[in-house]
Amino acid sequence: MKNIKLVQLTGLVVLFFIAMMSCNQESAKSNKDASKIIYKVEQAYEDAYNKKDATAVSMLYAENGSELPPGADMITGRENIKKLLQNNLAQGATNLQIDPISFEIKGDLGYQVGKFQIDVPTKEGKIMTVKGKYVSIVTKTTKGNWLIKYHIFNYDPVPAPPTAPATNDSK
Repeated sequence: MKNIKLVQLTGLVVLFFIAMMSCNQESAKSNKDASKIIYKVEQAYEDAYNKKDATAVSMLYAENGSELPPGADMITGRENIKKLLQNNLAQGATNLQIDPISFEIKGDLGYQVGKFQIDVPTKEGKIMTVKGKYVSIVTKTTKGNWLIKYHIFNYDPVPAPPTAPATNDSK
């Protein structure tokens, strides 16, 4: 009787470990798929932005998607996001580089967290590389496409320019 219970218990433990390994493999596959899905959206964003194609970038947003730029009101709707992008591009923003850090998809929603850098003109006419962070929330449409629902970003602090060394003017 004890041997039968021990065999049953051993069988349950083995089944538990098989189930856990299966979940881990499914989770790894799911994360790999999530990476590919979200990477495609972010890569299309970067490519279209660098081609100065505000229409193509705006089409990566859900119809009621929102852009949450730093220090400004939330912009909602593709057409409004397109106008924001056109303005940014007209001011000379270029060379956007996106560096994804983490991502996850659960059902029809996913997110990506990452860093970015972009070249922007200064008031003096020079080009300055600005760095920052972003979070994109993506949603799956009824057609199976993944679009940006919310995109929020902010800039890293800009380092202060070096100061000139102190001079001794007491002569």
